[in-house]
Amino acid sequence: AAAISIGAGRTLNVIENEDGSPIEVRAYLKESPVEAGGALTVEATTASEIDSYVLAASVAFAEGKNALGMSGAGTETFNRISTKVEASISGDAAGLNQNTSAQGIRVVAVDASVIEAGAGVASFAFALRSEDGDNALSLSVGVTLSENTIENDVVAVVKNAGHIDAQGGDITVASRSLGRGEVGSDFDTLEGPISLAVGDTVRVASDYSGGGVGGRVYAYRGFVPDYTADIVDFDSTETAVNVFQGDTVKTGGVIYQYVGDDDNGFGVELDLTPAVQNYSGSANWGPATLLLQEGNTLEKDGVFYRFKGPQAEVDVSGALDASSEGQWEIIADPDRIDLSQADYSNTKRWELADASITARAAAVSVGVARSKSGNGFAVSGAGAVARNTILSRNNAYFDDSTVTASGSVVLEAVSSAVIDASVVTASVAVGLGGKAALGVSIGVAMAENLIGWDGEGNRSPAEIQA
Repeated sequence: AAAISIGAGRTLNVIENEDGSPIEVRAYLKESPVEAGGALTVEATTASEIDSYVLAASVAFAEGKNALGMSGAGTETFNRISTKVEASISGDAAGLNQNTSAQGIRVVAVDASVIEAGAGVASFAFALRSEDGDNALSLSVGVTLSENTIENDVVAVVKNAGHIDAQGGDITVASRSLGRGEVGSDFDTLEGPISLAVGDTVRVASDYSGGGVGGRVYAYRGFVPDYTADIVDFDSTETAVNVFQGDTVKTGGVIYQYVGDDDNGFGVELDLTPAVQNYSGSANWGPATLLLQEGNTLEKDGVFYRFKGPQAEVDVSGALDASSEGQWEIIADPDRIDLSQADYSNTKRWELADASITARAAAVSVGVARSKSGNGFAVSGAGAVARNTILSRNNAYFDDSTVTASGSVVLEAVSSAVIDASVVTASVAVGLGGKAALGVSIGVAMAENLIGWDGEGNRSPAEIQA
């Protein structure tokens, strides 16, 4: 028997011109005198966003004499934003005929570009049985690559503009590159209990000590219990399944756990119908239990519970006692959270939401070979690589211009760009054989995050000048 499977996925997303040059977002006054009774604002803003998710899976299965199973899966995502953002007031080279007056003048260029990318791959290969003691072979490889780049040129300038007069107001010339969180958040940590929806954002106070990074913005991922009793391994109507120690079955509203012999990890075939299995009176079955600590949460029959403690091996096979004397309390609204006490470092519930680039890359590879009386051989490899680069430039300046203001004059260049990258890889190889068994597993994870340097190690400044 032989089984070979290949899976692949690729995304290419770019926000730039076809020739690779930056797209332009411009707001400008050029050789145009302006006299305004109110405020004058010249503002250019880009909020370009790429959301890219690519997944690939491959499964190969073989069972029989000289069984062979080979599986390979790969994903690649390439995302790039290249934009020129300009806000300007300019005249001719001599600065003539370009006098501007208004009750306050603002020249602002804003870059709020965001890339959110996810890439995942899973590869599984199984070569399970060789009846006459022949060899079984399994080979599985999973690779995922993620490359994300933001390279914007953000300029706010007053150049050759003659006389700029903010009568009774302020003059602001600002160039800003903002992370997602700088745009705003739904709540902050000064607020108390609130019922959240998935995606709601919270800004953490700079002096917050309850968990998380002060000043950052976190997005709510939703409530996820530590354990669930609503998912079991098998149904009690199944008549021929391979069961291992620890497998669970639900019958008559009660969850049972298999504790009998499983043929040294090879499993045993059972008829799980109650007419055959004596669940409550057999040494092969016992009530399902969990080792719990105070505060652990459990979902059972669609209801969420919190364990009161102390640490113990707890029977969760039947009804849970949520009375005042019991070990459990019901969580009536699991999404209601006291924002002044929440642990924002808990990645089950929260993730950073103020990054310019948010990248997630994961690779899983599993290879299993089994031969009861012969050789078993399994090789598994998984790799995940993420490269994230920010090369944006921010410039704000006056050039050959006369400026008058009765209020303040602000010249500002700001970049608060952030890279948030997570890379995970898992590789498992299992070889089972009566005479010889070999399992080889390799897992590699790499994240390369660059601000002001390109991917070849050359200095390419993320320039911030005022």
